[in-house]
Amino acid sequence: MKNSSTISVLLISCLISISSVLAFDIQPKKTLLIFSAEWCHYCKVAYKDMTKDKNLSEIIKNYNIIELDYDVDKDVVNGYNIKVVPSFVIMHQGKELGRKTGYNGASSLYNFLK
Repeated sequence: MKNSSTISVLLISCLISISSVLAFDIQPKKTLLIFSAEWCHYCKVAYKDMTKDKNLSEIIKNYNIIELDYDVDKDVVNGYNIKVVPSFVIMHQGKELGRKTGYNGASSLYNFLK
């Protein structure tokens, strides 16, 4: 059963392109692109903190979230020139507002997002 859900996630993830990211970004909320990889330890820590840390989990609600796999979503990874995971890119109405590479704790990510 686990394998079929993994395959579904990979197939859905393959459908993401730069144009679909930009189309999603016309929403009233800002969009947070999260570039991560299955093998990335700090990506897993960041995701855990996004649910466990009170301040971070609250501020995340202000964003539309698009999660992108570094190894699968190559068009988007290359389009945003992502070289490090995790990477976080804030977009709003087609414009990049900020970028953070790497992860050094919940408070640092919170300060980037506020």
